[in-house]
Amino acid sequence: MEETEHRKYMKMALEEARLAFDRGDGPIGCVIVHNEQVISRGGNMVRTSGCKLDHAEMVTIRDSAGYLEMYGEQCILYTTLEPCTMCLGAIAAMRIGRVVFGEADSVHGGTEAHVHVSYVRTHVKSYRGGVLASDCATLRSQWRGL
Repeated sequence: MEETEHRKYMKMALEEARLAFDRGDGPIGCVIVHNEQVISRGGNMVRTSGCKLDHAEMVTIRDSAGYLEMYGEQCILYTTLEPCTMCLGAIAAMRIGRVVFGEADSVHGGTEAHVHVSYVRTHVKSYRGGVLASDCATLRSQWRGL
């Protein structure tokens, strides 16, 4: 997929992150795409729901679980922040083939799991960061500054 397509879907994930920000949740958004069609989109709901499992990726995966059972390997998950190891485990469990993220997360990011955990590496074929990273980081820094 071309860089312009990655940017297009990351902008959609950023829209979800802004919605999360507006409702008082951490501004992280996620979009799942299959054959250039958006299957699911969502944002962080940890504060809204009161459940620490409701990261943007988990909300979006849960929303499209039935679809992912059939087509997960062909899907791309876009998220504004590098997925944590919990989310990366769920991404692998649902067999989502590709992950594209914006801002890197040196504290909670799952890059090391992707590289070193064979289960994750087996199912997540492609893991790429840095798409619209500065836009993603700017939104998160605004939230942290509140």
